[in-house]
Amino acid sequence: MVTRHIGNGLLLMVIVWSVSPAGCATARWTPLPIVSLGESLDPLNEWFNAQPKKPHFIAILSPTCGACVAGAVAVDEAIVKAYAEAEIAISVVWIGISPSDGADAASRAATIFDDPRVAQFHDPRQLVGQAFAKGLLKSPPAWDIYLFYARGSTWSNRDPPKPTQWMHQLGSDVADQAHRRSGDALSAGLYQVMADLGMKPSADSPPTSRQLVEANRRANVAIAAARHAETQGQKGGTGACARCTASGTIGQCSRAGWRYLILAKPAGANGGILVMGGQTRPDIDAPTCMKTKKGAVVLDVAKMTCPDCPFTVASAVLFLAGVEQVEVDADAKRACVVIDPPGTVSDKQLIAAIRQRGYEAKVVDAR
Repeated sequence: MVTRHIGNGLLLMVIVWSVSPAGCATARWTPLPIVSLGESLDPLNEWFNAQPKKPHFIAILSPTCGACVAGAVAVDEAIVKAYAEAEIAISVVWIGISPSDGADAASRAATIFDDPRVAQFHDPRQLVGQAFAKGLLKSPPAWDIYLFYARGSTWSNRDPPKPTQWMHQLGSDVADQAHRRSGDALSAGLYQVMADLGMKPSADSPPTSRQLVEANRRANVAIAAARHAETQGQKGGTGACARCTASGTIGQCSRAGWRYLILAKPAGANGGILVMGGQTRPDIDAPTCMKTKKGAVVLDVAKMTCPDCPFTVASAVLFLAGVEQVEVDADAKRACVVIDPPGTVSDKQLIAAIRQRGYEAKVVDAR
């Protein structure tokens, strides 16, 4: 087990993987003792004021929201890892937005981070969300939001200080769209603001689209494995995987992973990748592939059984020239690919790319 001190005498315990002779790994998982903010903001306030000489970064995220999980991965890749040697005070607050956002869900999502600079909190009553929304959002609570504070910032009043810079992944009815970032744009924004605050990066540039997709895959599998460890033995909670993928991460999989995944290249994103997912299709603005009138190819894909599968299948074809969007429904065993202009990628190329990852596929519809 790996442990990390996160302040106030608390330890952060992360998953340790043991690999079986067959190459599949299983999890020895212990719930993470995240600091609870159920009664007051004092623990977060104390953490903020304990490091006045460092720039501060705070992310407020739902542990079960697909966009938030992708945002947490962007934070880990574009700040935590890209500024590995920098003295930054980093905090992630897992806020209760949906009924499923309890302490267990926060502990599972916390496995994304493994760095002693990252302090993690759970905000079940939206105390943080209410406080940080003031002066920034049209309506509380603040969530799926990313806040930066320059060196010397202090939290001396009841309300937290105004951030030096901030960004979010919220709708226009909640927040100013000039601050909205997602996918690669979020990653690049997180990276650049830290540079603007005088931090020296360990990486020469923000993570690439491929790196973000792979990091999201790893996070998804780790969260699902933690869920599996929780529900082992519960009726209907788990099922045996039909195959172990090249990642070698779990031998038995939970259905708590992203069963529905969208990877897309939004217009005007300059090569950016939008990553969304959940147990069902997430409620986002991106159009569904199934409703696209032209340029869509629908494939049946057999043997998708693990939380790893949607990422493996989607990333197999996403980076082919001409592919604009991929949606994968693991339960329906179906993938839908949007190609622009239509015909740029052939059916044979799509099938070959998916087969190369170990899955059988056949085209069932094309428009």
